[in-house]
Order: sequence, then structure tokens, then C-alpha cells
Amino acid sequence: MKKTIATLAVAFALTVGGAATAAFAAPYPPAVAPGSPATIVPGGSGVVNTTGWDATEQVTFTLTGEGVGAGNLSAAGVKAAVTSTSVTKTASGGAASVTVTLPANATGNYTLTGVGGTSGLTLTTNIAATTAATGADVPAWLIWGAVGAVGLGVIALIAVSASRRTRQVAVAAQS
Repeated sequence: MKKTIATLAVAFALTVGGAATAAFAAPYPPAVAPGSPATIVPGGSGVVNTTGWDATEQVTFTLTGEGVGAGNLSAAGVKAAVTSTSVTKTASGGAASVTVTLPANATGNYTLTGVGGTSGLTLTTNIAATTAATGADVPAWLIWGAVGAVGLGVIALIAVSASRRTRQVAVAAQS
């Protein structure tokens, strides 16, 4: 009987102690939501969605990188500082979004940092400036087909030209 009571006491202590420990566990860190851009073209914009903040806390987003100015970061029409641009946004249900606009001459990587005003949690993500796509992916067979068609056209022009010269020489010889 003593053994059973001791076992129950240990089980109860572990259960209560385990629940108390879980209550004080560290929260999950904020994260960038799937679908947010990892790259933005120079002069282009992208909305970065984040999650993991306290339900309605103020989140301050800061964008740092080469050429960052007042118009490069916004949330609900708020614009901010020059060199390193910051804007504060209230999280809704633990989620906050910010629009990032890279400078027209952007190159390299830009760092977006979010800091929760209540939780003190920090999120850091990199956004790369990429060059805009300026062409199309054309299959190799289509390129070689076009080269072949141009080659056949050149051969046809040479044949017509040679045939014309031959007639001119023949007409001149008859005269």
C-alpha cells in the first residue's frame, strides 16, 4: 500500500510539475508566412506577411540595405526614416504585414527585422534584389528550327541568283 501511495504521489507531482513547466515554456518565434517574397525586383514591391506575434501587439519593422529611403517600407500608409527605414504596425490575431519597396537601383540583400513591442520577440529575414526577367524560355528545338529555316532561305536565294545569272549569260550569248 505504501508503494502505491508513493507511486501516485510521484505521478501527481510529475503531472502538476509538467503542467506548470508547459505554462512557462518559451513561445514559438515569429515567422515569415509562406508565399511572402524572398526576392523583389529593383523598384518593385512585395508584401511580407508574418505570424507568431502576440494577438494585438505593436510590431516595428525595419528595412536596412543599400539605398533605403523613406518610401521603401510602408504599412497602412505610414512612411518613415531615411538610411534604415522603420514602420510600426499593430498585429491582428498574431499576424502582421508590411509592404517592402526596393530602390530602383537596388542590388544585393536587404534585411527586414520585426520586433514585437510587448513580447520582445524578433524576426529577421533577408530579401534579395533580383534582376527582372527580360526574355522567354524558348525550347532548343524551336531555336534550331528557326536557324534551319533561315539557312534554307539563304540557300534558296543563292539558287535563284545563280539561275538568273545563268539565264542572263545564255541570253547574252544568243545575241
